Amino acid sequence: MRAKFCIIYVLTAFAASCTLLNSDGGGTKKGRSGTGSDEGPIHQKAVYLTGVEFPESYDWKQDSAYEDVGFKLRQFIDGKQVHEVSSLTGLVSSDPDQHWSIGGHLWTESMIEDETVICRDGKEMLRYPGREILKGILIRPDTIFTLGVRQSGDGLVFRMNGKELIHDGLRLPAGDLCDPSSPNGAIYEDGDDICYSSFRISDAYREWMEFRDSSLWRLSPPPGEYRILDARKIDGHLCFVLSDFKGDGPYLAVDGKIRSLKSGAPAVLRNCHLASDQGRIFIRGEKRFAIAEEWTTAIWTEAGEMLTMGTGGSPYGLQIENGDFAAVLIGKGNRVSGIFHKVLHTLPDTLDVRMLSPACASLSEGRFRVALTSYGGKDISYVWNEGVLEPIRIHGFLSSLKVE
Repeated sequence: MRAKFCIIYVLTAFAASCTLLNSDGGGTKKGRSGTGSDEGPIHQKAVYLTGVEFPESYDWKQDSAYEDVGFKLRQFIDGKQVHEVSSLTGLVSSDPDQHWSIGGHLWTESMIEDETVICRDGKEMLRYPGREILKGILIRPDTIFTLGVRQSGDGLVFRMNGKELIHDGLRLPAGDLCDPSSPNGAIYEDGDDICYSSFRISDAYREWMEFRDSSLWRLSPPPGEYRILDARKIDGHLCFVLSDFKGDGPYLAVDGKIRSLKSGAPAVLRNCHLASDQGRIFIRGEKRFAIAEEWTTAIWTEAGEMLTMGTGGSPYGLQIENGDFAAVLIGKGNRVSGIFHKVLHTLPDTLDVRMLSPACASLSEGRFRVALTSYGGKDISYVWNEGVLEPIRIHGFLSSLKVE
């Protein structure tokens, strides 16, 4: 058993002293009936879309007056607008990294003077000292866990209902809220455990920690000359993505047992992340062979298969579901050049659209949907839905799409 590191933090110890500003079960996923109950009919999934709209007179593509021009953040459910928050409230940012659809609600983060404020549907839920950029959020009926990075560069902070539980000034969290394969961002649940992984970068290696079982644990790679590229607890098993000290790999380690997933000539890796899908473990990442100039985005399976996209652009927003995978291909000038799901779907040359965040795509129940912002002359953007372009009129951009 690995030794517990530093201080043991028992989450339940804070439950009585930390309360939400508006505690009404907001973390419970609501059914389409809006009851918020976990009982009754099976929850029917809906498509949640967010967009940022500016005044007609403002050229938002140039964005020369960033955050100084008023805007409205809008949330749509199945094409119908349900929430709108004005920038005049001071409680919302136009940055796609700072607003999300979670549990049927519109959650936002803003920084007011030296405080961080978190709202749900335009109503303040949490306010705490310090300017922190959220990398993870886990919402329960009476509890909100947050994992943020201080703008000052003073490491990460893990909180419960705004109460600081852990401050680590030397490390950064692994993951963020724009990753559609991780609905809570850098925070995740494995069984009854709330977990996150963090790392410290030095010139020679990354030193990793993990928060689980209400404690901090130091993570060491299995014996051998390996570097940790990612670490995650999956179905009770401690998993690592590893490379050798030349950067070649990947290697997958599960509970200390290492297997090589390498294929072909020696290569170097970057941006490798663990993912799970119905009990199977995958690695998402980028690989570049020593003799090649370009990076290749790939998925490695436990069996050692390496799956890659078709040509036509750099894959973005890679997602996995039931062994299926999908991605958006980005071409010259950041234009979307194609969409890969089962086959490569091309877009008309006359259609100048962009995907502004990985959070703008969702693979759910066998359907891949992508929020595409128009950079052409008309204020019409689109949701790409398995080959069909569904128009959305907005003088601004689409910032996220989620199916839940």
